[in-house]
Amino acid sequence: MDWNAFLLSLKLAGWTVAILLPLSVFIARHL
Repeated sequence: MDWNAFLLSLKLAGWTVAILLPLSVFIARHL
């Protein structure tokens, strides 16, 4: 198992959630 690739994808997924979640909440509040 390639741990570097696994951790990188995990980090990218975390960043994506961290960006998209507040953004979707912000949009939902202002609709």
